[in-house]
Amino acid sequence: MTAARPPPPSRDATTATRMPSGAETASMDLVLDVDDDLYERLARRAESQGFESPEDYAHTVIDTVLDELESDERRATATDDDVRERLEDLGYL
Repeated sequence: MTAARPPPPSRDATTATRMPSGAETASMDLVLDVDDDLYERLARRAESQGFESPEDYAHTVIDTVLDELESDERRATATDDDVRERLEDLGYL
């Protein structure tokens, strides 16, 4: 059974939206075209995880993945001094 894809919400760039973290941010429109199978997967996950819509779930997934990638990049660029300092802070050195 295929869930009908609702039209994207219309928002202007100055509309404040409440994000799951509770922080107010300005939102900007971004339209992503996904095939029906991906939309169905998003819809199922959104429902099972308690999100109001597949779009809300997709926003959270993208935000989480970007946070992880940026964190990985910071770790990859850590210098030997950064690592030594961290190990000292943890009591290993």
